[in-house]
Amino acid sequence: MDVYDLNNSAYLSEDIENVIDRIGKLYEIRFLKDKIEFTSKIMFPENASWVSDETTKVFNEAIPVIKSIITDIYSILEGIFVFKNGEFDKPKEEKKYKYLKELREFNNKLKHHNTKKVVFNLTSIININQKTLDCIIQYKYDTDAKIKILSLVQFFQLFFVIMEAEKIIELERK
Repeated sequence: MDVYDLNNSAYLSEDIENVIDRIGKLYEIRFLKDKIEFTSKIMFPENASWVSDETTKVFNEAIPVIKSIITDIYSILEGIFVFKNGEFDKPKEEKKYKYLKELREFNNKLKHHNTKKVVFNLTSIININQKTLDCIIQYKYDTDAKIKILSLVQFFQLFFVIMEAEKIIELERK
């Protein structure tokens, strides 16, 4: 009988590989010396206009995949912080890693559908020349006067940066 032992951190590597594979299905990833580049693989239909129902459908079909990856990323990061430090010191880690607070709040919105503190919206970005779609996240905290924007890939980049900084994975950078 096979057992996936949730108490054994060695099994975490399978979760990490799965998340990286799923990100890789949405984006081509290049690990460069000083940055990580993402190029969308989310193609809209060849003969469809970028403002068509077909293109909207492709974007909307990608959202559940994106939401699933985000919740898995956050779960992995939270688990790593707890495993390494005995707890997840949110203020300390959020000060250390840019966008970790926003990732936590976005994860909470996805998991709990709460409306406290921050409002999130997902918007498509179209690359007409490459016929690809990408995603930006608009968010606004109750205390903010303006809506802020960040690219979805900034969460993916954060994941890789934390994983590398915490010595969970080693990236082959070019």
